[in-house]
Amino acid sequence: NGISLRKYEEAALCGPETFGISRDSVSRRWIRASAKKLAALNDRSLAKYDIVAIFLDGKHFSTDHEIVVALGITLGGEKVILGMIETSTENYAICRDFLNGLLARGLNIEDPILCVIDGGKGIRKALDVVFRDRAVIGRCQWHKRENVVEYLPKGQKDEYRSRLQNAYDQKTEESARKLLNAIKRDLDLINQSAVNSLEE
Repeated sequence: NGISLRKYEEAALCGPETFGISRDSVSRRWIRASAKKLAALNDRSLAKYDIVAIFLDGKHFSTDHEIVVALGITLGGEKVILGMIETSTENYAICRDFLNGLLARGLNIEDPILCVIDGGKGIRKALDVVFRDRAVIGRCQWHKRENVVEYLPKGQKDEYRSRLQNAYDQKTEESARKLLNAIKRDLDLINQSAVNSLEE
């Protein structure tokens, strides 16, 4: 009838007297349609992708609801969502099964893959067990920076956040290490937990 999708949605959500479709009906249809799309995403073959790096992270939506996502980067720089799982925790068993599922779908780890993670022990252990020596572990700079500054007093967080980011932005490893070592020396006088986090 030429009605736009937006007008269809607006009419559908107004109630059955307006368009003949209830809010609950629209919600159920959305859930079914999105579940099919998610299943297709998580079941498709990964064999065609030449993955050189994987970012693994969890996003909390509530105290017991989390989505863990694996984002792959191809040799050509393309970003590819490899898979995602809904879980209540990033524990080892969940992450191990998730990674094994990626391999079962054809993810090639014949060559080493850079795996960028936060500080989660479950993901790290699962990578060590499933990918073994094929996983080159890299810590996410954003997470590491925030891990360090969370130990500091509120008045010092911005200063050290800026200094850490400046070190990460350096063009050479030598200059970055020089700045990070200077930060470490200063943190030694403030908070040993922050030092331990930085050394990690």
